[in-house]
Amino acid sequence: MVRRNIPSILSIALLGATISCDDAFDPHGEFIERPVLYCVMEGNLVGMTSQSALLEKTVPGKDFRVYSDSLSSPAIRGATLILRAQGTAYVFAETLVTIWPGTPQEALQLRYATRAIWLKPTDHARIEATLPNGRVLTASTTVPPYLYFEQSYKFPHGFTTAINPLTRGSTWIFTWEAPEGLLYFPELTLYYSVQRDDTTMIERSVRIPRRTVASGDGGTSVYPSATFERLCDFDYTAIDSVFAGLGRDEEEFHKLVIHSLNFSVTTYDAPLARYYTSVHGSMDPYSIRIDEMVYSNISGGIGVLGTYVVSRASYAVDEDYIESFGYHSR
Repeated sequence: MVRRNIPSILSIALLGATISCDDAFDPHGEFIERPVLYCVMEGNLVGMTSQSALLEKTVPGKDFRVYSDSLSSPAIRGATLILRAQGTAYVFAETLVTIWPGTPQEALQLRYATRAIWLKPTDHARIEATLPNGRVLTASTTVPPYLYFEQSYKFPHGFTTAINPLTRGSTWIFTWEAPEGLLYFPELTLYYSVQRDDTTMIERSVRIPRRTVASGDGGTSVYPSATFERLCDFDYTAIDSVFAGLGRDEEEFHKLVIHSLNFSVTTYDAPLARYYTSVHGSMDPYSIRIDEMVYSNISGGIGVLGTYVVSRASYAVDEDYIESFGYHSR
């Protein structure tokens, strides 16, 4: 998830392309002001979280910026925004937040937010924004499910690449079950710590590539990317390479302790998946998309209501495998 800076991308995209809904925006025709509702929320199994939404209006020109503390701000004030999920209504209130802090672009942005909302996986959610002029924007979606992973091989004593490739294969494969139309962002991360001296222990983590491709400088790491496939695989040789490189990357250490390998997948619901692919183009490197529509699921305006869920699983690492690199398991 994994959180990505989608709000600013959405604002630009909505002004630079047509919108795939009935209330389409034509950047080449006469400018028509339209309300924009953008709300991406996290679903989880834990409990209440804070959520926010942007409610703005389109402005002429391609350089779409939000300065909610100025009279010329495109933010829409005085709206009533309510999210309903599983019989509970959550009211969003206006708040000012600082965006791009510490940069020349730092500014205040008006958002609608709530501090206590619980969206559980598979919940149905519907949002309704009533503008000061009486116009109503609505959208609905279903939160993605929490994923449970199957492995190509269940290591009895923790992960190791010391297995027979003829019978166990050369890749560690993760699969999961979920409905069609969802978008996945998989990631495998190694967690470890470095002890500099008798008292200082520094926590570290490093992403694992799916594979390493030979190149002029010795090799290029290929990491997982957005996919509609319900699987992700990692070459054992790529994992070996990361483990072997830990000691070389640390300038000096008294002790390097391996904790676990964590596999996670951030799942976008169907509307957010369609929005993402409409902005980022085809999910393969060979297609060329011309005059594509930017997806919107907002009735009465443009924008997107979407949700995502981060699913995680932790896997122990075999002690003999750890010690083969000169590291420690505890």
